[in-house]
Amino acid sequence: MKRNILFILILLSITGHSNAQWTWQNPLPQGNIMSGIFFSDTLHGWAYGIKGTFLRTTNGGEKWEPIKWKFNGSIISVYFLMLTRGGVQQNKIGPT
Repeated sequence: MKRNILFILILLSITGHSNAQWTWQNPLPQGNIMSGIFFSDTLHGWAYGIKGTFLRTTNGGEKWEPIKWKFNGSIISVYFLMLTRGGVQQNKIGPT
């Protein structure tokens, strides 16, 4: 009898955990590969990656928001001297 109760308890705990769902965070959705990150101070940072993915944070990385632009190639590096002035190095797509 004790074995049956133990088996039922284990079975219930396993099925309860299998209902957990994964969700995208920071921002929703974002599945591109990120290749680098740059922080100008403890709060302000930029993350960059393939397909023109460019994100910024103003709270030390707690929340990230996308930066919209027309470039869709990979970003190689980012550097900001001020919060509103910086540079982006990107690869060239298309014929030379």
